[in-house]
Amino acid sequence: MAEVFRAKPLGAPDPNRYFALKRILPHLAEDEDFIRMFIDEARLTVQLRHPNVVQNFELGKFQSSFYILMEFVAGQDLLALQKLVRRQNTILSVDMACHILHEIACGMDYVHRKTDENGNPLNIIHRDISPQNVLVSWDGQVKVIDFGIAKAASQSTRTQVGVLKGKFGYMSPDQVRGHDIDHRSDIFAMGTLFWELLTNQRLFRGESQIETMRLIRDPQIDSPCLYNPKVPPQVEAIVMRALAAEREDRYQWAGEMAADLKAYLTQQKPPYHRSQLTTWMRSAFAEEYDAEKQKRERFRRINTADDVRQVFSQNYGPGGADGDVELEEATQIWDVDEAPDEGVDLDAFVANHTVVQAGGLELSDYEAWADAPDTIDETRDEVDARLDEVLSAEPTGRHTMASPRPALRPSFDAEATDVTGVANPQRALAAIQNTGTRESPLLAGAAPAAAPVSSGLDAGTRRRIVAAFVTVLAVALLGTAALYLMMRTPPEPAAPPTATLDVQVAPAQGVSVWIDGVERAQGSPATIADLAPGTYAVELRHPEFEPLVRSITVGADERAELRADLAADLEVQLSWQQIDGLRVFVNTQEVSVRERSDALLGLPRGRHLIEALAPGHKPFSHHLIAEIGAENRVEIALEPSDRLLIAGESAHEVVLNGRSYGPPPVVLTDLSPERVYTLELGTFKSAIGFPELGLGRIESDAVHELPVRDSDDYGWLSVDTGEDWWSVYIDDINTGLVTPIEGDARIPVAAGQRTLSFRRGDRQVDFNIELRAGEGTGFRRDLRFEL
Repeated sequence: MAEVFRAKPLGAPDPNRYFALKRILPHLAEDEDFIRMFIDEARLTVQLRHPNVVQNFELGKFQSSFYILMEFVAGQDLLALQKLVRRQNTILSVDMACHILHEIACGMDYVHRKTDENGNPLNIIHRDISPQNVLVSWDGQVKVIDFGIAKAASQSTRTQVGVLKGKFGYMSPDQVRGHDIDHRSDIFAMGTLFWELLTNQRLFRGESQIETMRLIRDPQIDSPCLYNPKVPPQVEAIVMRALAAEREDRYQWAGEMAADLKAYLTQQKPPYHRSQLTTWMRSAFAEEYDAEKQKRERFRRINTADDVRQVFSQNYGPGGADGDVELEEATQIWDVDEAPDEGVDLDAFVANHTVVQAGGLELSDYEAWADAPDTIDETRDEVDARLDEVLSAEPTGRHTMASPRPALRPSFDAEATDVTGVANPQRALAAIQNTGTRESPLLAGAAPAAAPVSSGLDAGTRRRIVAAFVTVLAVALLGTAALYLMMRTPPEPAAPPTATLDVQVAPAQGVSVWIDGVERAQGSPATIADLAPGTYAVELRHPEFEPLVRSITVGADERAELRADLAADLEVQLSWQQIDGLRVFVNTQEVSVRERSDALLGLPRGRHLIEALAPGHKPFSHHLIAEIGAENRVEIALEPSDRLLIAGESAHEVVLNGRSYGPPPVVLTDLSPERVYTLELGTFKSAIGFPELGLGRIESDAVHELPVRDSDDYGWLSVDTGEDWWSVYIDDINTGLVTPIEGDARIPVAAGQRTLSFRRGDRQVDFNIELRAGEGTGFRRDLRFEL
């Protein structure tokens, strides 16, 4: 529906500060219903200011294109996190999932309780809480985005009867049943998201949208403990309460859910802290994190209109057009309908083509961020506090980010406004009387409007004068009281107890010390002497090494010490069971295992890929985070790939190729991947090959759900991926085999369209292939050139 650009003001005081600019796609610019929804989103979200909600600054219309200017968040959405752990066949830690949901719940509680300037509830319902709409930044911030289909009392658009808005898998029973929904519908969606983060499974996913809706309408929800035994009862109770089918049985407010999550997290030793999420994000998405830093290095050099035009020319050539080309790094300044003539006053051109409808961002507000540390490497906690002071101050002839521009909204007359509710630029300017203009930065891709400055003693000014008089009187009274108290000379209160932390780090140059997400020192040695007694998350950051996070407890009037060598190699212990043909790899490099059962390696701090494979066994893959003070040990255990477990209980016997193995549970052993077998259980009888043989486990009560085939329904697959070996998946099921699979080792695969996937570590390559019954299919591709 819209395209999003990375943008920044031209000539900005800080070249590393960015915004996100969301612009409606051209084919929707004439759709009045969509324009109204876009305007509703901006008018709604520009009123929201919370650390866990992406901030929207401005709605404008530049020539024929509407845009929203919003906060830029560098990181990944939750969908990317879910895909990553699914590829690794792991699950997010319970504490990480709880921390993420706590942050979401805090943001949504603020949104649900938000009122207008008169104290009337806005009754905002997001209606689209889903993995795609939650961002996790590189510095561990969690933010809810995209209120494009949010429902609020102040909306000009209304959802038609019988129309559902939202993603099917994250709707609530209230939505599917057609009831009038309230904010508790969002709480159910938060519960769905929480359940999925804890289990690495989809909660509601039918074979069709209708089936998914049926599952949600009358939900039968398993405990997350069934899929993740590490989920404690306290967390299980939080999830299941959020997922109550009847909204009266759920949390009534997101803040209640946040409080329960906070209570759990504070009980953990050490408590989970945002810095841990920071470290995990930068390690898990190392390539993406490095790419973002490289982008910033390139983009920081684009600061003038000429810089933008030069980038545009390099990508398109002189006079190039962007009608059929996607430009990732920058967009031409004048690329909407018309460009200004040579010599035209750019400020006047912008003023005549831009109308700001809500909120707004002034350069003085933007400069409040100028001294903020870079979000790629540091936190904004201290700057947030300073900025809040700036934004909460009484306006002095200007608006702030937190307050709409009062002169722009009531002063548009009917003739100056078109059917979309957005003022016509030419008529709007004529309708604003006695207003001045101030210089405003020009965005690469859009232009914020000049801000009007009202004059005259209106009712609001008179109220401020009265308020100032009352304030002066109050200060005088307080001064008198203070003088009286000073004359009494009370005894000085005892100084509160303090604690001290000494930090010794190598290398000393370039290191910074962060305590609970706030930078406290640079360089080493460092002494932090003003700490209150307690437990702290101490993070050591250096541009050349992975961050090191430690939990430090220090008592009253005590000194604690933290020593670390970030550059030193760590001892990593590998152990394995001797298996014929065993091969072990560390970061894709083979380690000698001949006549040995363990190895002691020296590896740098950070993330390492440990792999192993052996004939007749499923490949082993594990990511080790090597850290100072950690155990740094990996025990390599390979599972046999020639076994199939028929689990559960049944009165019938399991029969394989005519041989009875008794009633389940039964482990069928010594299965050859090159053969097709006939499986029988009660009335079920079918040939099985791949992908079924790769399941490893089939519940006896689910055997009858397997496709019924005979041996003639299978084709034969052989694959070769070049020099490197890769794990082979068919329709997302691990075959337990690695490449190459060729010659007599070819495997039987059910005929039809199949997804053939190759995985190694975090890398995955997918291909769609078709196998024909009774025929052989050879797949040859050197994957070194695919990534």
